[in-house]
Amino acid sequence: MKPIVLCILLIFCAVTHGNAQRSYNDDAEVRAHFSVETKLNKRWTAHLDQQYRFGDNVSRLTRAAADFGVTYKVNKHFRLLGDYVYILSGKRDGYFATRHWFSGAFMLRGDIDRWRFIYRNMLQFRKGDMNSDEQYQTKIYNRNKLSIRYEATKRYTFYTAAELYIPLNNPQVTGIDRSRNFLGVLSKTFRNQELELYFMLQQQWQKGGWWDQSDRYPSPHYRRDFIFGIGYGIEI
Repeated sequence: MKPIVLCILLIFCAVTHGNAQRSYNDDAEVRAHFSVETKLNKRWTAHLDQQYRFGDNVSRLTRAAADFGVTYKVNKHFRLLGDYVYILSGKRDGYFATRHWFSGAFMLRGDIDRWRFIYRNMLQFRKGDMNSDEQYQTKIYNRNKLSIRYEATKRYTFYTAAELYIPLNNPQVTGIDRSRNFLGVLSKTFRNQELELYFMLQQQWQKGGWWDQSDRYPSPHYRRDFIFGIGYGIEI
Protein backbone atom coordinates (compact mmCIF):
# COMPACT_ATOMS: atom_id res chain seq x y z
CA MET A 1 0.00 0.00 0.00
CA LYS A 2 3.01 2.33 0.12
CA PRO A 3 2.58 3.54 -3.51
CA ILE A 4 -1.02 4.65 -2.99
CA VAL A 5 -0.11 6.48 0.24
CA LEU A 6 2.69 8.30 -1.59
CA CYS A 7 0.36 9.31 -4.43
CA ILE A 8 -2.19 10.71 -1.97
CA LEU A 9 0.47 12.75 -0.19
CA LEU A 10 1.81 14.16 -3.46
CA ILE A 11 -1.60 15.19 -4.72
CA PHE A 12 -2.59 16.86 -1.47
CA CYS A 13 0.70 18.70 -0.90
CA ALA A 14 -0.48 21.64 -3.04
CA VAL A 15 -3.33 22.31 -0.62
CA THR A 16 -1.00 23.63 2.08
CA HIS A 17 0.74 26.09 -0.27
CA GLY A 18 0.67 29.54 1.33
CA ASN A 19 -2.06 28.70 3.86
CA ALA A 20 -0.33 30.57 6.68
CA GLN A 21 -0.57 33.92 4.90
CA ARG A 22 -4.12 33.53 3.56
CA SER A 23 -7.55 34.44 4.86
CA TYR A 24 -10.33 32.20 3.56
CA ASN A 25 -14.06 32.19 3.06
CA ASP A 26 -14.81 28.58 4.05
CA ASP A 27 -17.92 26.71 3.04
CA ALA A 28 -19.29 23.18 3.46
CA GLU A 29 -21.12 21.68 0.50
CA VAL A 30 -22.88 18.47 -0.51
CA ARG A 31 -23.07 17.36 -4.13
CA ALA A 32 -25.16 14.61 -5.67
CA HIS A 33 -25.37 13.31 -9.21
CA PHE A 34 -27.09 10.56 -11.14
CA SER A 35 -25.71 9.46 -14.50
CA VAL A 36 -26.79 7.14 -17.30
CA GLU A 37 -24.31 5.95 -19.94
CA THR A 38 -24.96 3.93 -23.07
CA LYS A 39 -22.74 2.55 -25.83
CA LEU A 40 -23.89 3.66 -29.27
CA ASN A 41 -21.40 1.38 -31.01
CA LYS A 42 -17.85 0.09 -30.49
CA ARG A 43 -16.36 3.60 -30.50
CA TRP A 44 -19.11 6.03 -29.46
CA THR A 45 -20.61 6.36 -25.97
CA ALA A 46 -23.22 8.88 -24.79
CA HIS A 47 -24.05 10.00 -21.27
CA LEU A 48 -26.58 12.09 -19.34
CA ASP A 49 -25.65 13.34 -15.88
CA GLN A 50 -28.05 15.16 -13.53
CA GLN A 51 -26.25 17.16 -10.84
CA TYR A 52 -27.24 19.05 -7.68
CA ARG A 53 -25.22 21.17 -5.26
CA PHE A 54 -26.21 22.30 -1.75
CA GLY A 55 -23.93 25.07 -0.46
CA ASP A 56 -23.77 27.88 2.11
CA ASN A 57 -22.98 25.22 4.72
CA VAL A 58 -25.52 22.89 3.09
CA SER A 59 -28.35 25.34 3.76
CA ARG A 60 -29.75 25.79 0.23
CA LEU A 61 -29.69 24.51 -3.34
CA THR A 62 -27.00 26.52 -5.10
CA ARG A 63 -26.92 24.71 -8.46
CA ALA A 64 -28.85 22.23 -10.58
CA ALA A 65 -27.39 21.06 -13.88
CA ALA A 66 -27.86 18.58 -16.70
CA ASP A 67 -24.75 17.36 -18.54
CA PHE A 68 -25.07 15.84 -22.01
CA GLY A 69 -21.94 14.37 -23.59
CA VAL A 70 -20.36 11.90 -25.97
CA THR A 71 -17.06 10.01 -25.92
CA TYR A 72 -15.15 8.70 -28.93
CA LYS A 73 -12.75 5.82 -28.28
CA VAL A 74 -9.71 6.17 -30.57
CA ASN A 75 -7.97 3.17 -28.95
CA LYS A 76 -7.72 1.65 -25.49
CA HIS A 77 -5.45 4.46 -24.29
CA PHE A 78 -6.87 7.58 -25.99
CA ARG A 79 -10.37 9.10 -26.02
CA LEU A 80 -12.03 12.32 -27.18
CA LEU A 81 -14.89 13.90 -25.26
CA GLY A 82 -17.51 16.58 -25.94
CA ASP A 83 -19.99 18.04 -23.43
CA TYR A 84 -22.81 20.54 -23.06
CA VAL A 85 -24.02 21.54 -19.57
CA TYR A 86 -27.27 23.40 -18.87
CA ILE A 87 -27.04 25.11 -15.47
CA LEU A 88 -29.44 26.81 -13.07
CA SER A 89 -27.26 28.75 -10.62
CA GLY A 90 -28.97 29.79 -7.39
CA LYS A 91 -28.59 33.35 -6.10
CA ARG A 92 -29.03 34.69 -2.60
CA ASP A 93 -32.10 36.72 -3.60
CA GLY A 94 -33.93 33.54 -4.53
CA TYR A 95 -33.79 33.42 -8.31
CA PHE A 96 -31.84 31.02 -10.53
CA ALA A 97 -29.58 32.30 -13.31
CA THR A 98 -29.30 30.26 -16.51
CA ARG A 99 -25.88 29.40 -17.92
CA HIS A 100 -24.56 27.28 -20.77
CA TRP A 101 -21.18 25.51 -20.73
CA PHE A 102 -19.50 23.84 -23.70
CA SER A 103 -16.33 21.76 -23.54
CA GLY A 104 -14.04 19.49 -25.51
CA ALA A 105 -11.35 17.27 -24.06
CA PHE A 106 -8.94 14.44 -24.66
CA MET A 107 -8.18 11.68 -22.17
CA LEU A 108 -5.19 9.36 -21.79
CA ARG A 109 -5.57 6.14 -19.84
CA GLY A 110 -3.15 3.38 -18.83
CA ASP A 111 -3.34 0.32 -16.59
CA ILE A 112 -0.59 -1.35 -14.54
CA ASP A 113 -1.81 -4.42 -12.67
CA ARG A 114 -4.61 -3.12 -10.42
CA TRP A 115 -3.67 0.53 -10.95
CA ARG A 116 -5.29 2.83 -13.48
CA PHE A 117 -3.86 6.26 -14.39
CA ILE A 118 -6.09 8.79 -16.18
CA TYR A 119 -5.13 12.22 -17.48
CA ARG A 120 -7.75 14.57 -18.92
CA ASN A 121 -7.17 17.94 -20.57
CA MET A 122 -10.32 19.99 -21.10
CA LEU A 123 -11.01 23.29 -22.87
CA GLN A 124 -14.20 24.77 -21.44
CA PHE A 125 -16.32 27.73 -22.59
CA ARG A 126 -18.72 29.17 -20.01
CA LYS A 127 -21.42 31.56 -21.18
CA GLY A 128 -22.60 34.28 -18.81
CA ASP A 129 -26.04 34.61 -17.24
CA MET A 130 -28.76 34.65 -19.87
CA ASN A 131 -30.97 37.78 -20.04
CA SER A 132 -28.25 39.86 -18.39
CA ASP A 133 -25.38 42.13 -19.38
CA GLU A 134 -23.11 39.07 -19.18
CA GLN A 135 -24.91 36.84 -21.67
CA TYR A 136 -22.54 37.71 -24.53
CA GLN A 137 -19.41 37.15 -22.46
CA THR A 138 -17.56 33.84 -22.37
CA LYS A 139 -15.17 32.59 -19.71
CA ILE A 140 -12.57 30.17 -21.13
CA TYR A 141 -10.77 27.64 -18.94
CA ASN A 142 -8.13 25.01 -19.48
CA ARG A 143 -8.77 22.25 -16.92
CA ASN A 144 -6.16 19.55 -16.24
CA LYS A 145 -7.05 16.52 -14.13
CA LEU A 146 -4.95 13.52 -13.06
CA SER A 147 -6.69 10.53 -11.45
CA ILE A 148 -5.15 7.42 -9.90
CA ARG A 149 -7.36 4.41 -9.20
CA TYR A 150 -6.65 1.20 -7.31
CA GLU A 151 -8.92 -1.81 -7.77
CA ALA A 152 -8.81 -3.36 -4.30
CA THR A 153 -11.44 -6.02 -5.08
CA LYS A 154 -13.90 -6.73 -7.87
CA ARG A 155 -16.41 -4.61 -5.95
CA TYR A 156 -14.37 -1.73 -4.51
CA THR A 157 -12.08 0.73 -6.28
CA PHE A 158 -10.36 3.57 -4.41
CA TYR A 159 -9.12 6.72 -6.10
CA THR A 160 -7.39 10.02 -5.59
CA ALA A 161 -7.31 12.89 -8.07
CA ALA A 162 -6.14 16.47 -8.54
CA GLU A 163 -7.45 19.10 -10.94
CA LEU A 164 -6.08 22.55 -11.83
CA TYR A 165 -8.04 25.41 -13.43
CA ILE A 166 -6.19 27.85 -15.70
CA PRO A 167 -8.21 30.83 -17.01
CA LEU A 168 -7.30 31.77 -20.59
CA ASN A 169 -9.09 35.11 -20.97
CA ASN A 170 -9.39 36.49 -17.43
CA PRO A 171 -8.25 40.15 -17.50
CA GLN A 172 -7.38 40.03 -13.78
CA VAL A 173 -5.65 36.67 -13.27
CA THR A 174 -3.10 34.56 -15.16
CA GLY A 175 -1.88 31.11 -14.23
CA ILE A 176 -3.64 28.65 -11.93
CA ASP A 177 -6.61 30.17 -10.12
CA ARG A 178 -8.26 27.08 -8.59
CA SER A 179 -7.42 23.55 -7.51
CA ARG A 180 -9.46 20.50 -6.61
CA ASN A 181 -8.21 17.49 -4.62
CA PHE A 182 -10.27 14.30 -4.33
CA LEU A 183 -10.41 11.11 -2.29
CA GLY A 184 -13.12 8.62 -3.16
CA VAL A 185 -14.39 5.08 -3.48
CA LEU A 186 -16.39 3.36 -6.23
CA SER A 187 -18.56 0.41 -5.29
CA LYS A 188 -20.25 -2.00 -7.69
CA THR A 189 -23.84 -2.43 -6.48
CA PHE A 190 -25.39 -4.43 -9.31
CA ARG A 191 -24.21 -5.43 -12.74
CA ASN A 192 -23.49 -2.24 -14.72
CA GLN A 193 -24.33 -0.04 -11.72
CA GLU A 194 -21.96 1.83 -9.42
CA LEU A 195 -22.12 3.94 -6.27
CA GLU A 196 -19.55 6.71 -5.71
CA LEU A 197 -18.65 8.44 -2.43
CA TYR A 198 -15.97 11.11 -2.26
CA PHE A 199 -14.52 14.10 -0.44
CA MET A 200 -13.20 17.09 -2.38
CA LEU A 201 -11.26 20.11 -1.18
CA GLN A 202 -11.62 23.00 -3.62
CA GLN A 203 -9.33 25.97 -3.14
CA GLN A 204 -9.01 29.35 -4.83
CA TRP A 205 -5.35 30.20 -5.37
CA GLN A 206 -5.60 33.82 -6.48
CA LYS A 207 -7.70 36.82 -5.51
CA GLY A 208 -9.76 38.70 -8.04
CA GLY A 209 -13.27 37.80 -9.14
CA TRP A 210 -14.40 37.54 -12.72
CA TRP A 211 -17.63 38.75 -14.31
CA ASP A 212 -19.64 35.83 -12.88
CA GLN A 213 -18.18 36.01 -9.38
CA SER A 214 -20.58 34.18 -7.09
CA ASP A 215 -22.54 36.29 -4.63
CA ARG A 216 -21.72 33.61 -2.08
CA TYR A 217 -18.18 35.07 -1.87
CA PRO A 218 -18.49 38.85 -2.10
CA SER A 219 -15.21 39.64 -0.29
CA PRO A 220 -11.78 39.61 -1.99
CA HIS A 221 -10.54 36.81 0.28
CA TYR A 222 -9.55 33.39 -0.95
CA ARG A 223 -12.16 30.67 -1.18
CA ARG A 224 -12.08 27.16 0.23
CA ASP A 225 -14.86 24.58 -0.13
CA PHE A 226 -15.15 21.32 1.84
CA ILE A 227 -17.31 19.12 -0.36
CA PHE A 228 -18.88 15.75 0.30
CA GLY A 229 -20.27 13.98 -2.75
CA ILE A 230 -22.41 11.02 -3.66
CA GLY A 231 -23.14 9.70 -7.12
CA TYR A 232 -24.85 6.79 -8.78
CA GLY A 233 -24.18 5.60 -12.32
CA ILE A 234 -25.92 3.11 -14.60
CA GLU A 235 -24.68 1.65 -17.89
CA ILE A 236 -27.37 0.56 -20.31
